[in-house]
Amino acid sequence: MTNKDLYDLVLYVGNKENFGGYLNAPQFENQLVTANIVLLKELLGITNDYNFGMPVSRRQKGQSTILDDATNLFKKKGQISFISGIGALPSDYFKYDSIRIPNSVGEVEVLFSGEVGERLSNYIDVPTTDFPICEIIGKNVYVYPSSILASDIIYYRYPTTPVFDYYVSASGEMIYLTNGQTHDLTAGEVDSSGNTSGTFTSTSEELEWGDSEKIDIAWIIIKNMGINLSRQDLTGIASQTINQGK
Repeated sequence: MTNKDLYDLVLYVGNKENFGGYLNAPQFENQLVTANIVLLKELLGITNDYNFGMPVSRRQKGQSTILDDATNLFKKKGQISFISGIGALPSDYFKYDSIRIPNSVGEVEVLFSGEVGERLSNYIDVPTTDFPICEIIGKNVYVYPSSILASDIIYYRYPTTPVFDYYVSASGEMIYLTNGQTHDLTAGEVDSSGNTSGTFTSTSEELEWGDSEKIDIAWIIIKNMGINLSRQDLTGIASQTINQGK
């Protein structure tokens, strides 16, 4: 499914619902960017769908291999170099999975700052190179003991920002082009940047997710439009509109 398929799906559902607001292409792109991050947060457990007495997301990683497979695309391994116990997070860092020090007994415990203070003043459980701890502050990792020089980090990166690029024909029809596609503008046509002549080269970026997760993104956008529709119902509509036509 391309960005255009999702746009058509959202408009189709919106036209069927009295409470659905119309989205133009720039508005849809903004929604696409937001929903892209919202879905990743949800699948990694950074969400509000907690049950009373059970502060664990129903959809977070580790709950099922299906959900983990969906997010493994964004999982990376990197390295952190420390100077006086301070090292920078990778530039595309979104959420950590684990931090590992070569030759240590276990993984580095990632603690809240208050917990770090308690451990540093605890003579029995003080951090060592065999059992190190760390805290994340801003874009940096602070590791203890500060004599540690390097670590591996397993983390989730930010997804690629989607772009919805197009031109408008002389008849007013919006024509979506995928990344790198070109079109020579003719009289009455205008591209997404406002140019009315020359060759238009699309900068569209498709979502990295699989089709199932793309439908989830469409559902998030539709919900933001004020339409009350279940994910299951939207999946059925998507199958009908895309595979069989509207």
